[in-house]
Amino acid sequence: MDKKQAAKLTALCCLVYFASYITRLDYAAVLVEIVQDLQIAKTTASIAVTGSFITYGAGMLIFGVLGDRITPRAMITIGLIGTSAINLCMGLLPNIYVMIAIWCFNGFFQAMLWPPVTRTLTENLGESAAREAIAKVIQAAQIATLGIYILSPLAIRLASWRAVFLGAAVIGFVAVALWYPSTANIRQSRPAPAQDQPQAPAVERAPVGRLVMAAGLIPMMIAIVLMGMLRDGLQTWMPTYVCEVFGLSTETSILLTSLLPVLSMLAIAVSTRLFRTNGDETVTASILFGLSTVCAAVMAVIFPGPATLGVLLFALLAGSMHGVNQMIICFTPTRFEAYGRVSTFSGLLNCFVYVGAAISTYGFAGFSEAFGWRSTMVLWTVLAVLGTAFCLICIPKWRAFYQGKAKV
Repeated sequence: MDKKQAAKLTALCCLVYFASYITRLDYAAVLVEIVQDLQIAKTTASIAVTGSFITYGAGMLIFGVLGDRITPRAMITIGLIGTSAINLCMGLLPNIYVMIAIWCFNGFFQAMLWPPVTRTLTENLGESAAREAIAKVIQAAQIATLGIYILSPLAIRLASWRAVFLGAAVIGFVAVALWYPSTANIRQSRPAPAQDQPQAPAVERAPVGRLVMAAGLIPMMIAIVLMGMLRDGLQTWMPTYVCEVFGLSTETSILLTSLLPVLSMLAIAVSTRLFRTNGDETVTASILFGLSTVCAAVMAVIFPGPATLGVLLFALLAGSMHGVNQMIICFTPTRFEAYGRVSTFSGLLNCFVYVGAAISTYGFAGFSEAFGWRSTMVLWTVLAVLGTAFCLICIPKWRAFYQGKAKV
């Protein structure tokens, strides 16, 4: 691809993931309002988020593998249509329990988006350029997060929380209308080797399990579960935390949560700079996990502390997890392009994120209700320490793998 084509493809993938985050995070953004408006328990309301995380994780396993076998264009189109239709239903259906059941299936359609995006960028741009493009796609997701947390309070004030879902559905359908006709000529599969080039080495056909062991991904997968617990658990419950601890209105609590994507974008920029310095995803992830440990520990010590400092530390803790996500979820799959496994490993690693997310969304709600927010912050500190440790364990074997020194 020339620069103009590459920029167009990157912009389209940014649009896809922008719409993905809008249609995925809107429930979490208005969760505190749903709880108060309908007078239901936090644990009851969290079932929808937990269910969607479970289906997202399962879908990542399925569509990650399928994403290396069927056209990314078709999979992304189906995913966008499905998640937009579910958001439309959320804005129109009257029964909250039916809505909760339907939202659980949103994860399946969301899982059809990220693996083919990474595959499309890697195969069309190459490994190095794909990382730069992926960083832009992640930033687009954070802009979507910022938008949903800024506009949701306005929608609640002018209409109701249901208007948030209707607006998200419109954005999703617009993304479909722009994506599908604009991607007719992109590469849909790995290019065949030229006739004067040697055949691909046998290592390209190495089974997934053998690649997992050669790259030392087992401790990385554990770190991913911990990152998912912190990233998505904190993002889901930040408005509720601000509302309960500092006594602010639901609209103000949701609006303050917009600080989270701002610091997430900063964390992503920092992680990108760190990666350019050391060239290793696990080293960068270890540093960011260490930062999150400090934030969680300070929050526990000063609790509740000033509202400004508490919200800032909360957002910095969650934001640093987005930097970790960029490294070990978004960048590491590009290392498997030579094996034709970019989508497979994108889906596999992402699955473990949402194992952690499913645990934390329901678990943090129950834990905070049973033991209080300070004890929950101590739990976050322990999780961050463990994440740091498992990332450090990964470093030697992962480095040997991407340097071509590991036996596959």
